[in-house]
Amino acid sequence: MKLKELLEMSKGTLIGNADLDIEIKNFSIDSRNVGAACIFVPLKGEKADGHIYIDSAFLNGAIGSFISIDMEPIEGKILIKVDDVLTALQETSKNLRTKLIDIPVVALTGSVGKTTTKDMIHAVLSKKYNTLKTQGNFNNGIGLPLTLLSYKDEEMMVLEMGMNSFGEISLLSNIARPNLSVITNIGHSHIGNLGSREGILKAKLEILEGMQEGAPVIFNGDDDMLATVEDIDQECVEFSIENEAADVYAYDIEVDDFSTSFSVKEDEKEYRIKINLSGTKFVYNALAAWTVGKMYDVEPEDRVAALAECEYTKMRMNIKQTDKYTIINDCYNASSESMSVALEMLARQKNRRVAVLGEICELGDFAEEIHLEVGGKVALSRVDVLVLSGEHAEAIKNGALKHKMPVENIYIFNDANDIVQNIFGIVKEGDAILVKASRVMEYEKIVSALEK
Repeated sequence: MKLKELLEMSKGTLIGNADLDIEIKNFSIDSRNVGAACIFVPLKGEKADGHIYIDSAFLNGAIGSFISIDMEPIEGKILIKVDDVLTALQETSKNLRTKLIDIPVVALTGSVGKTTTKDMIHAVLSKKYNTLKTQGNFNNGIGLPLTLLSYKDEEMMVLEMGMNSFGEISLLSNIARPNLSVITNIGHSHIGNLGSREGILKAKLEILEGMQEGAPVIFNGDDDMLATVEDIDQECVEFSIENEAADVYAYDIEVDDFSTSFSVKEDEKEYRIKINLSGTKFVYNALAAWTVGKMYDVEPEDRVAALAECEYTKMRMNIKQTDKYTIINDCYNASSESMSVALEMLARQKNRRVAVLGEICELGDFAEEIHLEVGGKVALSRVDVLVLSGEHAEAIKNGALKHKMPVENIYIFNDANDIVQNIFGIVKEGDAILVKASRVMEYEKIVSALEK
């Protein structure tokens, strides 16, 4: 976009003089990651105000910066004064979508499997279209606008939408204006903030607010909460592994140590699909991607190939075979449902099974109960050794003990760093090791140590 368009879209005021026709090509919230034609976005964080990094951004090549404080003009640099930097970022992306990005946007949300589903949808659509997707964890009120603003000349866009509380997905949906939405499931993530699964459902359904009436929403027909949804203005498309009458139905599901295969029928023809993830739950992710591809006319054979070839976001159910261990790296985040999926994958491993687990955050009053349930699932998944840290480590331990896991096979440490210092006295060569916790636990440190 041109500077004059950015000023209009952000509702900002230019400080000093600049060429209004100069092209703005990038936006960054990191002063170290800027370059030519880039506008720095100095957000206020918990620890620091991004305005203190404006000089650093300019030294690193940024062409300009939003500001919400008084500053004198800087020769050769663009300063755009706004009331609030985050609001300006969001308004700019919203206006860009409305005025300049005239391509289909697929949005998705859900309690579990958003990122995996996003990766699959992107792989499928990329067989026919130049497709932009949400990178990493850019699924919130900062990351989604930055994804929209990274648009170049793509033909499709896949945007993941996450939330911690009511109103967040509404904001994202009204920025992105989805042409099609996907809801994977309704679990327990953020139940401490939202009060109940009914509250979580209400928050997830906010994804519909930015959609036109009649635009399609694709959802998991086997989810008990989504099954209660009625009287919405969208075209509903249902996928299932339990109901043959669903719009898209998977059957003959086969699961091995590292992959899952299943069949679907389309136009009276059967297709056999294989994904490089182990577990029945991942069939739902693949069905969502299959359905999106169908709705955007991607050939079935190309969808089969895309799902077989799909590469997944790091730290999301990534299996790595080292010289000593099989490491299941799923330490990006955690919920009770994703813990269950990960433990099921670990249970299918033939060698000694070690679960290195941490806290599930944002559970509020449900935390003790859910961590006890996780411990029970650990024992029922035939885990041989359990390594824990976190505020509710004792609850997980007690849940495992209740289901007869030997106490001598359970270890509790202070944090990830403490586990790193002690893990090699616990694991053995040949072990299958699951590493999983909420992101704040920094369990990637444990994975890095095991991979060395």
